[in-house]
Amino acid sequence: MASNPNKLVLDVEELKKGKFSAVQIKYTILESAIEDNSTITIPVTYQVGNNSLEVYVLGERLVKVDGDKDGHYTEVGTAGQTSNKIQLHNIGQSIPVGTVITYVVTGDYT
Repeated sequence: MASNPNKLVLDVEELKKGKFSAVQIKYTILESAIEDNSTITIPVTYQVGNNSLEVYVLGERLVKVDGDKDGHYTEVGTAGQTSNKIQLHNIGQSIPVGTVITYVVTGDYT
């Protein structure tokens, strides 16, 4: 079976080699639905614009809107500053109660 590059997989050996300065992984299980195009507060802090944040819904990576590139979310805040908000875009439906959303941040922005 071919591996899916959009699945959440971290290489522990790469972590041990120090490839990443720090990795924060947090997840939430939704207690209420999130409507499409909503701005949400997430349980991690990241730096806006440096590609330190990845968002996964049920293990599938969401694509960040980047310039004119379509995607599923945008980072909310000023480039170079820290934030704990994202805005969902054009997912096509709400995200239902009970859904697991995972946030991966490379770097320490606390």
